[in-house]
Amino acid sequence: LAPVVIAARSHDEREVRQWAEWSAARLGLDEPGRFVAGLDGELVPDVLLALARAHVMSAVPVAVSFVDAPRSSTRAAAREALTIYGQNSIWVARDAYRIRTGEPADLEWGWQRTLTALFAAIDTEHEQRVEADVARASAALDSGDRNAARARLEAALLLVPDPATTIVGDEMLRLAELDLGASDLQAAR
Repeated sequence: LAPVVIAARSHDEREVRQWAEWSAARLGLDEPGRFVAGLDGELVPDVLLALARAHVMSAVPVAVSFVDAPRSSTRAAAREALTIYGQNSIWVARDAYRIRTGEPADLEWGWQRTLTALFAAIDTEHEQRVEADVARASAALDSGDRNAARARLEAALLLVPDPATTIVGDEMLRLAELDLGASDLQAAR
């Protein structure tokens, strides 16, 4: 309901806008940060995008706070939201870049370059965490500790959108082979 209410606040018809304002007040949409913090994780992407499409400027810091979210769909929506805000997101993006890297973003960079650099810094950290989790999973599999391997692989899966195209998929297959046994796995293929 929230994305519909957000969009309806700028509807052409006055009655629809009035309903949307009333509904927004009842939902608590006047404080995007507090509203989003209370949402179920599956709803966050749609709300972030609706806020961006409606150019709710008080939600720019909310969007930037999710560019490093554990859930890949939320991360992607936050990044798309910042792109929708465009130039209006630059100071929040510069601040996030400084916090993330410890260095200020180059003031010569435009908003697109700043967002690209911010996302690259985050993605590099994610790749390093995924590689570390996969290495721990591999070591756990080598020692026969499938539960520890499963836990590490599940942690890595949060950070990658498609495990089939990553090193996570190889170790998941190895875990499945141990769980099912080689003959059962061949039958499943």
